[in-house]
This record gives sequence, structure tokens and C-alpha cells, in this order.
Amino acid sequence: MYLKRLELKGFKSFAERTEIEFMPGVNVIVGPNGCGKSNIVDAIRWALGESNVRHLRGQRNDDVIFSGTDKRRPLGLAQVDVAIDNCDRVLPLDFAEVSVTRKVHRSGESEFYINRVPARLKDVQDLFAGTGLGKKGYSIIGQGELEQILNLKPFDRRLLLEEASGLIKYRHRMEEAETKLAVIKEDMARVEKMLSDLEGRLEVLAEKASKSRRYRELAGELRNLEQNLLASAIERLYRELQDYLGERDKVKAELAKARTLIQEKEQELALLKAKTGEVKENLSFYNEERHRLQSELQRCEAELRLSAERLMNARQRREDLAGEEANYQGLLAKLEENIRLGEDKLAKEEAELKAKVESLREVESRVGQLENVLADYNRDYEDLRTELIEKLKEETEDKNQLTVLQERLKRLEDRLERCQEDLKQKEAHEKELEQAESRTREKLNEARARLDHWQRKKTDTEKAHDRALTSAKEREQDLARLQAELYKAEQELNLYFDEERDGRTYPEAVRAVMRAARDKQYGLNGILGVVGDLIEVPPGLEAAVETALGRSIQDIVVRSEKDARRAIEFLKEKKLGRATFLPLDLLRVSDLPRDKIRRAEKMPGVVGWGHELVDYPAGFEKVVKYLLGRVVVVETLQSAVKVYRESGLPVKLVTLEGEVLTYTGAITGGTVSNRSVQHFRRKNWAKQQALVLAEKQKECELLLAQLENLRSTAAELERGLQEIRQQEEELKLEEKMLMLELENACGERERLIQAIDDLRYENKGYSAEIDSLRESMKDVEAQYQAAADQARRLSDRVEEIKQGHEEMLREYEVLKERTKSYREFVAGKEHEIESLKQNLVQLEKIKASYLQALDKCAQEKKALAVEMDRQESLQLELKTRCDGFQEKMGQLRGEMETLVRAITGLEEDSRGIEKKLTEERQCCRQLEEQSRVVELRIARREADMENQIKLWVDSYGEEYVPGSGIILDGEKEREARQRKEVLTKQLAELEPVDHGAEAEYEEIRARYDFLNNQYQDITEAKNAIYALLKETRAVLSSQFVEFLKGVSQSFHHTFLAMFGGGSAFLNSNGAIEDLDSGVEIAVKMPGKRKQLLELLSGGERALTCIAFVFALLALRPSPFCLLDEIDAALDDVNLARFAGFLKRLSQDIQFIVITHRQGTIEIGQALYGITMPEEGVSRVLSVTMEEAEALAG
Repeated sequence: MYLKRLELKGFKSFAERTEIEFMPGVNVIVGPNGCGKSNIVDAIRWALGESNVRHLRGQRNDDVIFSGTDKRRPLGLAQVDVAIDNCDRVLPLDFAEVSVTRKVHRSGESEFYINRVPARLKDVQDLFAGTGLGKKGYSIIGQGELEQILNLKPFDRRLLLEEASGLIKYRHRMEEAETKLAVIKEDMARVEKMLSDLEGRLEVLAEKASKSRRYRELAGELRNLEQNLLASAIERLYRELQDYLGERDKVKAELAKARTLIQEKEQELALLKAKTGEVKENLSFYNEERHRLQSELQRCEAELRLSAERLMNARQRREDLAGEEANYQGLLAKLEENIRLGEDKLAKEEAELKAKVESLREVESRVGQLENVLADYNRDYEDLRTELIEKLKEETEDKNQLTVLQERLKRLEDRLERCQEDLKQKEAHEKELEQAESRTREKLNEARARLDHWQRKKTDTEKAHDRALTSAKEREQDLARLQAELYKAEQELNLYFDEERDGRTYPEAVRAVMRAARDKQYGLNGILGVVGDLIEVPPGLEAAVETALGRSIQDIVVRSEKDARRAIEFLKEKKLGRATFLPLDLLRVSDLPRDKIRRAEKMPGVVGWGHELVDYPAGFEKVVKYLLGRVVVVETLQSAVKVYRESGLPVKLVTLEGEVLTYTGAITGGTVSNRSVQHFRRKNWAKQQALVLAEKQKECELLLAQLENLRSTAAELERGLQEIRQQEEELKLEEKMLMLELENACGERERLIQAIDDLRYENKGYSAEIDSLRESMKDVEAQYQAAADQARRLSDRVEEIKQGHEEMLREYEVLKERTKSYREFVAGKEHEIESLKQNLVQLEKIKASYLQALDKCAQEKKALAVEMDRQESLQLELKTRCDGFQEKMGQLRGEMETLVRAITGLEEDSRGIEKKLTEERQCCRQLEEQSRVVELRIARREADMENQIKLWVDSYGEEYVPGSGIILDGEKEREARQRKEVLTKQLAELEPVDHGAEAEYEEIRARYDFLNNQYQDITEAKNAIYALLKETRAVLSSQFVEFLKGVSQSFHHTFLAMFGGGSAFLNSNGAIEDLDSGVEIAVKMPGKRKQLLELLSGGERALTCIAFVFALLALRPSPFCLLDEIDAALDDVNLARFAGFLKRLSQDIQFIVITHRQGTIEIGQALYGITMPEEGVSRVLSVTMEEAEALAG
């Protein structure tokens, strides 16, 4: 068995998930100070069940969670997984590999898993108990813990050896057995008390059960009487109901007759109203006809007005047409004048055109002559010009070639510039894509973080929901338990109050006197109460006061001696026994000297005077002083003797435990039964129990409120859980979309990088081509310069010929220009003449349109004359129609007045019938009121009878049929009622009656038998545990003796090898068989005398501790061992010895060693480097020694 793998996440400085694979043999962990090496030891110790956070160098449980840095946020969870190779089945699990996981949340929740199965802390601790890795184990030695082995107390050192030997399980069993034994003893005490209580209750319940049976017999007789009386009342109500039903039928007949008469009158009235309605309809028809005629008249008058307006408009239009006709005639005269003037201008322009044509012919003849001379000059000029052109052509070709090369150079430079610009853009775009990719990754990480957050929140919410449900269930269980306790306490308190009310703690004579006084019988009016009921004793003084009172606690306080005599006569008469009475008017109290009283009060051990320590009602001071005025309460019997000897007062001294020293010197003490001194204790208990009941009731209410809150919280968490699940799905979708976006961005960036590489290659090609082109341009420029010189010489010769040619050419150009001017003039005159001709044509057309407009005006005047005649005829026709409508409307008015008079007569007849109808309805309402009164009486009788029948059904559980019983006459009913009163009184005297006393008696009896059997079972269990404890102690003692001998020998040999001499042993500081004895270490250094451990040097103490640990490991090898810088105090010689022992033991034990010493590092098979590249965050680098040597060369 060895530690195979360690995985940390969020533990202390290991913020990131870190996995360390360990190897058998020596595993060495190195690194600078403060980088987190010791956190690995803390993580393993924590995962194996360490519950004290101080042993992990922390103050709070959440100190093991990564607390964050300037660049990292704190984490909310710490998790450590430990994987152990269990092929040899050292651990009691049938697995080749055992994994132990521990988690803690910042909110405080802690989780344990064994092979990924949820477990408890105790399960983890039990798993490693006896392996040396347990809570008291020796296989994990942290930094600075080495010397603690020497500093351990002897008993703690014994526990360390028991852990090493595997005997610790026996001690754990003993502790569990002792715990169970303590619980059993408590259970036995509780059962004994319950049995004692039940015995007292059984006596009381027997009497209550007898009383309950008598009460049940009398109640049965009373029930029969009440049944007969109730049946008689129902029958009487039934007879009255039948009488009212007959009266109701008579009233209903008269009401039907009145309603028939009303119906006839209503029909007659309806006929009159119908006739009136017909006349009103005729009147409405005539009224509508009048409105129709009036509308026709208004429409005819409107048409008449419209015709007049049209006639007036036609006359106005005729006048307008006359004005237009005169206007057109004036315009026509002006137009004819303009035509005449245009014809004259046309003739003048044609003559001027003819003269200009003759001048044009003369100029054209001179131009022909000049053209022939210029032709000769042109031939000479063309020959020279041809030669010049050839030279210029050569120059141009060179220049063009140079230009082409320049343009090509420019194009290449432009391409190069564009390529470079494109390269810059693509590089910028690539950076943007890289940033976008980074942003997308950040978004993806944020989305994953949010998803992780929501998933954790979902987990937390689910856990919170489960916790709320669990808490609600626990609250329900607590509430049920508390209610059971409350019920039990109430029952015990009620039992006490029943006993106090019945006076069972007092003799029969006292109970009889108090009962007679309470019922005010036999003339016992001056009874004030019993001493035990009148006095209130503070807690702690019950035994003292009750002992001081003795039997006087049962004395009865009365007002006077007459009351006492009357009570005594009552006891004699009833033969109820004897009682002591304290009449207030006869009691005498003598006070002690004040100085002696004050001196006694100041003596040590004196609590106070009896009458001053108790409480009592006003008016009873004399009684209390009589009983306790000469009683002094002291703390102990020794104090009592001292006060008795020094004070000399004639008083009774009583201790708090109930011991008595009388003023004569007699001492009474010893043990007393619980019942003899429990009166005041039970009173105080009852008060305390009442307070406890109130507190429990408040607790019940609080638990109910908490339960309701928890249920509400669970419902709210369930709703929150649904929202979280929805958010989780949305975040998963967002994560998927971001991953797709990131994939697209990565692909686009790869394509862009390829394009950038292509552009860089193209850029390089353009640069090479530009250099070659510039060399070619230099040659072309030389050729171009030579051709330019030859062309310049030919150009000078051409310029000379050109000057002579230009003089003649200027004359030729002048004549040519004049020819052009003449031609333009001729063309302009021709165009002007054409325009004049077109204007004349246009004027003729306008003249024709004016003549056409005059003709149209004449035709419109004719149409207007016709329209005016038609409108005049229409006006005559409309006036005739309006006169006819007015005549018809006059006739309709007469007929409508006749119909109005008829309606007035019909309405007067209707009002007479309605008056008679009102009188008949009043009579009907009176009959209805009478019927309602009868119905109300019937309803009341029915309700009373129904209530009586319901009372019958509720009381006797059977239906009652009215008419089937008899009515009791007056005498029998009086006798029944008198007997009922007697029975009621007898039942009242028996009250209060516990109707469940019989069942409760049987229940308590069964409970008593059950508890008695339980008591026997508990006694047997206690004896069995005693036997188990005895056996376990023997096994632990014997095996520890043998193991201690073996460890002592191994320690001696290891010490001898470590120091090269000397001796060391382990001894018990008591009887070795005593399980509470410790173990001492005795050492003798080489060449020195035996000395105390405290006097050893630092190196000697460290090496001694190492020798002790190696001795245990040699005797009882642990699966693996963790050593944190235990070699720091060793010199080189002792370090070599330490390394040699470590190497030998590593053949059987896996070691994980944290060290800075080169000698220890050299023996390791695997090397692990702990670094902190980021402040506050640890990381691990692991190599084997062979790999490390290869890297080092």
C-alpha cells in the first residue's frame, strides 16, 4: 500500500487543478521558501480526516480555500483527492485502489467521499485508524512538529504508541462503551422515576375510574328523561303547526278570488289602452303626411329659386358675349396692318442679299491665285518636314519608350505601394482578428464561468432545497418530540394539581375539614388553610424548612378558637380522625433578644431565621413566627454546632440537608425518604414546570413558524431552481454559439496569415523588378538625347522656309476670312428672309382663329336665348305645384284636431278603471300580508320543530317522526323536570369527573408493565457492557505491554545506530497495566550521563525524535510517511545517517520528504519542484532522478 496520486484544486496556494503522481520509495519535494511545499502535507493530512484547522496552520475552516491574489479572484471551493494503492488490502476495503475526496465550500459545507461514495468524517478516520495515518498517528510530521513528540505528555505519548500498534481501536471501543454506559444509567434513572410516578398515578386513577362508572349510570338515566321531554316538545310543536296550515289554506282561497277580479279589470284597461293606441297611430300617420307635404313644398320652392338664379346668369352671359365680340373685331384690324408691314420689309432684304453675293465672287477669285503659290512653298516645306518628322519620330520613339518605362516603373511602384498598404491592412486586420479571437475566447471563458457559476448555483440551490426539506423534516420531528414532551409535562403537572386539589398529601382528617370548608358545609367558615399550602419556600431551602416544620406542615390555620372547636366537633361526629388547628386569636409568639439575634445572624454558616426565609400571605405572620420563629437555618451540621455553642440561644438549628440540632443539644440526622421531604420541593417543581411549559409552548410556536418559513423557502428555492435551469440552458446555447464564432475566427485568421505571406513574397518580386527597370531607363535616356539634337537642327531650317511662307499665308488667311464673313452674311440674310416669310404665314393663321372665335360667340348667344325661354316656363310650373301643396296641408290640420279630441276621451275612461283597480290591489295586499303572517308562524314552528328534531338526532343518533309520540300532561312533565334537576345536581356533585380515567388506568397499567420490562432489559444491557469493558481493558493492557517492550528495544537499536553509542528506552510512569498511565522517554548520549530531555541540544533533540519515529516505522511500517523539513537541524554527519536510514526503510515504506538538504535530495527516486511563477499561486514540476541527471548532463 502506498500513496499513488494527489490531486488539489483551490487548496491554499494551489488555485489551479494540480495532479501529482507519487512513486514507491523516496519522493523528494523541493522549492524556495514560501512557495507552498508544506501545503502538500496539509492537503494530505486534511484529506485523511484532520478536523482541527489549527493543525493545518489556519484559524478558520475557510482558510484552506484559495483566498485570491491581486490578479486572481478568491475561489469558493477547495478539493483534495488522495488515491491510495490497496493491492495488499491493508485498508479494509475490497478495492485495488482507494480514493478519498474531501471538499469544503466557503459557505461552510463540507463533503467526504470514499471511492466517490458520500461518507462521514468518522468513516474516513475509522478507515485509517491503526495504520499510523490516524488522528494520533506518527506517519505525518509537519514543519516544526518534530520536537512535539518529545514534548508530548506521557499519556499522549501512550496514545501515539496505541495508534502505531493498532490498539487505538480498543480504546475507541472502550470510550464508546463508556458513553453507552452513561446513557444507560441515565435511562435507568429516568425509568425508575417514571415507574415511581406511575405507581402514584395508578392509585389515583383507581378512585377516578370508580367515580366515572357512577357518573355514567346517572348520566344514562338523565338521558332517558331528557329524551321523553324532548319528544313531548316536538309533538306539541307539530300540533300547533297543523292548525296554522289550515288557516293558511283559507287565506289563500280569498287571495285567489281577489286576484281574479284584478285580472278582469286589468283586461278592460288593456282594451281601452289598445283603442287609444290605434287612434294615436292614425294621428301619427296624419302628422307624418303633413311633414311629407311640407318637405315637398320646401323642395319646390328651392327649385323655383334655383330657376330664377339660372335665368339671371344667362342674361349676364349674353352681355359678356357682346363685349367679347367687339374685342375680337379690334384685334383683327391690328393684325391686318402687321401683315402689310412684313411684306414691305421682305422686299428690302432680298435686294441687299443680291449685292453681297457679287462681292463674294471677287474675293474667291483672289484666294485661288494665292493657293497655287502656297502649294509650291508647301512642297519644299513638306520635304524638310518629312526629314524632321523622321528624326522627331526617332526622338518620340525613344521618349515613348522612356515614358513606357517610367509608367511601368510608376505602375510597379504603385503596385508595390498598394501591396505594402494591403500588407499593412491585412496585418492590422490580422491583429484585429487576433484581438477579436481573444475577445471571443474571453467571452467564451466568461460564458463558461457564468455557466459554471450557474451550475454551481444550481448545485447550491439544489443542496439548499434539499437542506430546506431536510430542515423542515427535522423541524417536524423536533416539533413532534417537543409536543410529546409538552404533553407528558402537562400530564405530570395536571397529576400534581389533582393531588394538591384533592389534598392527598395530607391525612384524611385534614382533607375532610378542608373539603367541608370549601363546600361551606357544617358551619366551617373560619378555616383559612393548611400550613403547607400557605408557606412558599425558596429553592434550596425545602429540606430545611420541611424538617423544621415536621408534622406542623399539616396544621390547619383558623381565625379563632371557636372555629377550631367547631372543626374538632365535625371530626368527632364524622369519626374522621384528628388534626391540629392554629387559631390566630390564641397563638402566642415570644421574641428573642435583638442583640443575640443580630449576633447569631453574623456567625459563619448562618443562612437566616426560618420565618424570614419563607414567603406567606399577609395576616399570617403570627403563624409563621409561631412555627419558624425559633428556627435558624445553617449550611452544615458543623456550622450548627458552632452556632449552638457560641450563641446560647434557645432555638432549633436546621441544616440545608435537613439535619436538626435542638436547643437541648439533641442531634437528628441521616437519610430520609424522598416522599417525606418533597412537599415544598414539589411545589417549587410545579412552579418551575409551569415556566418550562410556557417556554416549550413558545418553542413549539417558534418551531411552527420556522417550519412554515422552511416550507416557503423550499417552494421559493424550487422556483429559483427552475429559473437557474433555464439560465443554464441559455448559457449552454451561448457557449455553443461562441465556440462556433471562435472556430470561424480562427479559420479566417489562418487564411489571412496565408494571404499576408503571399503579399510579402509578391512585395519582394516587385522590388527586384523595379531595380531592373531603372537600369534599362538609363540606356533609353541616352538614345533619346542624341535623337533630340538632330531634330533641333532640322527644325531651324524648316523655320526659315516657314517665315516666307507665313507672309503669303497671312494674306491668304485675310482673304479667306473675308470670304467666310461674306458667306456668313449671305447665309444670315437668307435665314432672316425665311423668318419673315414664316411670320407672315403665322399672322394669317391668327387672323383665321379670330374669325372662328367671332362665329362661336354668335352661336352661344343663340343657345342662351333658348335656355332663358325654358327657365321662364319652369318657373310658372313650380308656382302652380306650391299652391297645390299648401291646400292639402290645410285639410290635414282639420282631421288631426278631431283625432286629438278622441284620444282625450279614451284617456279619461282609462283613469276611472285604474282607480278601481288600485282599490282591488290594496285589498289583495292586505290578504297577502295576512298570508305572510301565517306563513311566518308556520316557518317558525317548522324551524323550532326542525331544531328540536336536530337536537334529537344530535343527542340520540336516530331520526324522529313527528306524530308518532305522545304529549306529556302538566303533572308528568313537572315530575320529569324535578327528577332531571335531582340527577343534574348529583352529577354536578360528582364533578369534576375524568371520563377517560378507566381507559387511562388500563393504559397506565400497561405502560407500567412495559417500563418494568424495559428496566429489566436495560439492567441486563448494563451488565453486558460492564463485562465487555472488563474484557477490552484486559486485551488492551496485555497487548500494549508486549508492544511497549518491542518499541523500547527498537528505539534502543535505532538510537544506537543514529548516535553511534549511548542508549534509549521507553518506560511507563505508572503501573504498566493501568490504561491511564503514560510513557516516558529515557536517553543517554554517547559519553555522557543520563540526562533530562529538556537539557538536550537542538540537534540531539531532533535526532532523538527521528530515531523514535524510525523505531516505530521499523517495528510497525506505515503505508506511507510524510516528513516536512525534519532534517533542517541536522549536521552533515547526522544527515548522512538520516539519509541512510531513510533509504533502508524506503524498501518497505513510501516516503514523501520536503527538504532543502542536498544529502536528502540525492537519495530520492522522484523529484518534485514547487514554484510560484505567479505571486500567490503554486505550481508543480516533477521528474525522476534519472531524468534530472540527464537534464543536468
